[in-house]
Amino acid sequence: MVGGVVEDQKASGPSTGDDLGGSDLSDTSRPDNHRPDNHQPDYDPAIGDLLFAVVDVETSGLNDRRHRVLQVAVVTATADGTIVDQWASYLRPRWPLFRLGPKRIHGIDRSTLRGAPPATAVIDELLGRLDGKVLTAHNLRFDRSFLAATAARLGRLLTPGPELCTLLLSRSLDPERTYSHGLASLCARHSIPLAGHHDALVDATSTAALLPHLLPAAGVTRRSDLAAFNARRGADPQR
Repeated sequence: MVGGVVEDQKASGPSTGDDLGGSDLSDTSRPDNHRPDNHQPDYDPAIGDLLFAVVDVETSGLNDRRHRVLQVAVVTATADGTIVDQWASYLRPRWPLFRLGPKRIHGIDRSTLRGAPPATAVIDELLGRLDGKVLTAHNLRFDRSFLAATAARLGRLLTPGPELCTLLLSRSLDPERTYSHGLASLCARHSIPLAGHHDALVDATSTAALLPHLLPAAGVTRRSDLAAFNARRGADPQR
C-alpha cells in the first residue's frame, strides 16, 4: 500500500507509479484496446470478448446522500474469470471530523485515510478504468449509487453503459431462494477464496471469480443476453 493506495497489479507485468497531485496513486497501463467497445449499440459481441470492470466500495454507511465512499476497487476481468488488471484506493475525506461508520465491518480508521489521495484523483482514475467495460458488482445498485453520487459531487458523470449485478444473476438461478446469495455464501459454494471480506479489493476479486460460474449457468453468451437479463430483472434489490 502506497500513500493510501493499494498498488495496481496487472497480470502481464509489474506495476508502475504515477504521481497525481502529490499523492502516489499507483497505476499501470490500461489493457490493450484490442477488444470491441462495449458501448457500440449495434455490435453484439460474444461474452468472452467483453471486459468486466468489477467494482466494490466500502462506505461510511448505507445512504449515498449522507454517507461517503471510503475505499474503492476495480478488477478488470474476462468472462472466464481471468484478471487483466486490478486497482484499489482509499479516499481522503474532505472534513477532519467525518464519521467513518462501522469500523467493525470495513476495518478502516482515520490513520488509514490520512495519507489517501483526494476524491477527485481517485474518481478520475476510476472513471477511466470503467470506460468501455461492463460495470459489474455484487449488488450493483448499491455500488453504482455511491459511485454516481461521489462523481456528481465532484462535477463528474458516471456514464451509463452495459452492466451486470452478480447478486441478481445468482438469484435468477435459484427462483425458490433455496440458498443464500450473499458474496460470502456464494464464494463458499464455489470454493472461491474470500480472506478479508469487506476489503474492497478482496471483494471485487472474489466477485470476478464468480463470473465463470454464473454467466454460463444463466445462459449469458453474448452482450445481448446480458441486456435481455437486465431488462427482465427490472429493479435491483437493496443491499
